[in-house]
Amino acid sequence: MGDASLSDRVLAALRKIPRGQVVTYAELAQLVDLGISRRGPGIVAGAVAKVTTAPWWRVIRSSPAAAAPSAIRLRLQSSRGEAQRKRLARELGEAALAKPLAREVGRSLPKFLRAALQVNAVVEAPGEHTHTLIYLHGFGQRGTRYLRHNLRLPWLGRAQVRGLRVVLPTAPLFQQPWGLTCPAWYSYADRANHNVGDASSLAHARRFIDQTLRAEIAMLSRRGGAKKLFLGGNSQGCGLAFDAFVRHGSDLGGFVGVVGWLPNDADGFVGADAALDRYIICAQAAGQPKWLLSSTDDQIMTPEFVNSSLKRIKQLPNFNLKLAKGFGHNADSVEGQFLQDFLHAATRDDVAAQSSKRKASGRTMSQLKRRPAGR
Repeated sequence: MGDASLSDRVLAALRKIPRGQVVTYAELAQLVDLGISRRGPGIVAGAVAKVTTAPWWRVIRSSPAAAAPSAIRLRLQSSRGEAQRKRLARELGEAALAKPLAREVGRSLPKFLRAALQVNAVVEAPGEHTHTLIYLHGFGQRGTRYLRHNLRLPWLGRAQVRGLRVVLPTAPLFQQPWGLTCPAWYSYADRANHNVGDASSLAHARRFIDQTLRAEIAMLSRRGGAKKLFLGGNSQGCGLAFDAFVRHGSDLGGFVGVVGWLPNDADGFVGADAALDRYIICAQAAGQPKWLLSSTDDQIMTPEFVNSSLKRIKQLPNFNLKLAKGFGHNADSVEGQFLQDFLHAATRDDVAAQSSKRKASGRTMSQLKRRPAGR
């Protein structure tokens, strides 16, 4: 991971598990912003094994229950199983330990867990607010994952772009056809492709994005409005953001996406083709920066799939498709730098103008200080 804060995130998550409740390693991985990756449960298991000052015993291994396939069977931690059994017996009762948990795998999440997974994040601008980026996370992630310093993001620490406010919303919890419930901008038709399954889930996401855009544009009304607002995202969030940008693109400042694609009607994004027709012929389209980072070895968003989706829009001026290799669909190692390059390029003129304005103001003040009294 290379993330020094993982142990702190695990400790904080453990302390939020109420007495009488348990979570699986997979669920804990979501709570500490490791998402639904296959490696997540193993990573948090290693961290939990070192914990002694928080309720580590409330984290369980799980497997489908033979007598109740829709439930999960409680399996004790391998290293401290007997100590865990005694503690859980006191909290849950001996009878509960012998039964499958009362929730289905990934479906009926406890109320506290649903609430914990639905957290939005905002990073306020350092100094005067001049620009806003709305950035949408990928499938199974949360907005709070983009508060991790190890990702070297351009809104954290020394890399923070001056004047930039960053809005990092978290998607609602949707149940997918294969049984998983996790943060998702919409539900898929099946596990094998990117098509929208439930049209109402996409309609909900589009309304949410439109409302968020209106609210953020209003905040920038004295700074140029929509022209100072950028929209982007990662993976599933990239697709939704790209869809919204094309629908509103003539008004916005630019788009930046990572390991994503441009959806169309065939993907279940009804109206996307007509929106792209309108966008391509609008006068503003040529001047807007549109950046996308894609991996040549991505097995989820394959280069062929991505290129096919971009066939028409990539012919526009200011479209920058960067192809890289070596990171597959996990762009953690390159996402921060790509976003930083985009934001510096997109705000360069405004930053230069602000700098000139500050220098001119400084010269004026200096002249006033040197002016002899009485004049």
